[in-house]
Amino acid sequence: MEHKLRTALAIEHKRRIVAEGRAEQIASLSPVEQAMLAAWARTARILRAPKPRCFCCGGPLFWMFIVPWILCVAFTGGSPLVLIADTPTLRENTSTMRAPAATLLARGKPTRRKPVLIVPGMTSTALEVWRGMDCYAGAHRRRLWSFRESLMLAVDPSCLRKHLALNKTTWDDLDGIAVRASTGLSAADAFGPLNLWGELLRNLAMLDYDERSVRLLGYDWRLSPRRLQQRDGWFTQLRRATELLHELNGEKVVIVAHSLGATHVLHFFGWIEARSTGWTDAHVAAFVSIGGTFLGSAKAYAYPVTGEMTESIGLGNAFVAALEAHGGLGRTSVAELTRTWASVPALLPRGGRAYWPNGTFLTIEKPSPDVLEALRRDAASSKVARALLERVSDGATLDVDGALDLLRAMLPGYGKLFDGEYEIRAPALPACKDDHRYLGNPLNAPLPRAKHMQVYCLYGFGKPTPAGLKLAWAAPRPGADVPERYLEISKGGSGVVQGDGDGTVPLASLGYHCASGWGWSRLNPARVRVRLKEYEHEAADPLAALLRPLDALSGLGNDRDADHVGILGNKEVIGDLLEVVAYGGEGFEERIGSDICAVAEQIRAATGDVIDDGGAALTACGIETPSPRPETSSVRRVLEGRRRRREL
Repeated sequence: MEHKLRTALAIEHKRRIVAEGRAEQIASLSPVEQAMLAAWARTARILRAPKPRCFCCGGPLFWMFIVPWILCVAFTGGSPLVLIADTPTLRENTSTMRAPAATLLARGKPTRRKPVLIVPGMTSTALEVWRGMDCYAGAHRRRLWSFRESLMLAVDPSCLRKHLALNKTTWDDLDGIAVRASTGLSAADAFGPLNLWGELLRNLAMLDYDERSVRLLGYDWRLSPRRLQQRDGWFTQLRRATELLHELNGEKVVIVAHSLGATHVLHFFGWIEARSTGWTDAHVAAFVSIGGTFLGSAKAYAYPVTGEMTESIGLGNAFVAALEAHGGLGRTSVAELTRTWASVPALLPRGGRAYWPNGTFLTIEKPSPDVLEALRRDAASSKVARALLERVSDGATLDVDGALDLLRAMLPGYGKLFDGEYEIRAPALPACKDDHRYLGNPLNAPLPRAKHMQVYCLYGFGKPTPAGLKLAWAAPRPGADVPERYLEISKGGSGVVQGDGDGTVPLASLGYHCASGWGWSRLNPARVRVRLKEYEHEAADPLAALLRPLDALSGLGNDRDADHVGILGNKEVIGDLLEVVAYGGEGFEERIGSDICAVAEQIRAATGDVIDDGGAALTACGIETPSPRPETSSVRRVLEGRRRRREL
């Protein structure tokens, strides 16, 4: 008995020594590696536990069906159903369907191949830590905004948010932290399994493009255009990259921009023309906007006000609670983070009520007696409570102008910051030649005087898109002086008012300039030709998603996806881009399938914008434009008078 006891004590002693050694090894791992190790340990415990012999718990059916499925997904991206599915014909071959370049090559080699410069959209460019602290202490050029690092949301969300944030009072870098955009084609080709520009790059390679003839210029999407140039010299980089491509290839460059990148490129045109008149006409063959946010987005208003992602509304309180508890994406965290980004106001609705003509943009419910009592109690010390008590104590229905004024009243410091960076109100006076506030607003800044350049607008429609918000009152609770303490998107009924668009950007914002606005000589003085093509969104086929789940996740499983981001993998869009860059647009056909012309007509009736000087031939909806109305504003009469005097 004594011998057995001594043996048991010796074994326990050795086990403790091994455990302590493992603890030291685990402590030396990074937080992400520790999380992965814990997940493997939980999996191992589950596998060692006794299991009933059932379909999904280790029985024969488990090994016959579930395990082969997992292996197929892991190694091929497809499912075992692919093995028994009918073999597609050559015309329907999946790889051919995803390679529009193959179809074009069958027609003949590129006839007018031009170099391509890609400008990504919001949150598309990977970010790197050049100098960090805490969980990124000692890190240099470690990817911060990438699929792998997104695991930090589960491990240490506060550390990741800290490095993604800017100074909330100045919009500059935080002390001790330096985060910069990644460079090269890999900076925005994909985000983990999510395809971004990778499919376009693959098709360009089939047409003999390489890094000599195609470049991708990423940027720190947290910054405003002025701060991008001030800190990173981004406009200067864009100029040099365009000139280098032009020199290396002997051809003018096609600039392809997505989402926020499209408005940044328009800002760049104004910036460069103020310094070198005629530069755009000399170096740029075409500007292609994919899903450009020219009039902003309703979704952007929710981030600084309630901190809610509109996609999560309707998924239930349990889902939202899970995001807050395990994903580091609580309402307060999202609101605080996005208020530090100088780029978010660039996505707020532009132009005021005339360009958002549906009337009500923001509805706020009438507060309960408990909420009113809390507002009155907090009003003495809280700017947010005071603004809400003064403006919406009986509930309110506000248009775009009223909603933005409420935001400025609740957060005067934030309002002062974004009014210093952007002019998002309705156009009033002509832009100063180099005023960054006006150059970033497509309603004020005209297209460059580049008569040989063409503009292409490609975007999706037919997907429900936020066009307005309905806000409810959150339960009274102590906290910081911020709007999300009092307001939240209504969970009862329709908290998000839906309209037409690409799921993120409403139709008017995507298409008004392309269909009508650039037919006005004030915004298109060189009469640049604007060509528009719309792509109707089609939801993914459930069977296709079942057969190839990884493709469905990456956005490649649906060749007709016209979602705001998914459109980058749309086969038809890629084919049209190749037509423009490699074949001179010979096979490009304009197409309108939405109500954009009726929307443009409604905006023109509200604003007095006109299509003049042959503008009917410049934009897709120009032919349907009535004669200019005699009752225009005093400012527009002055502008028209100046134009006529110049012609005389």
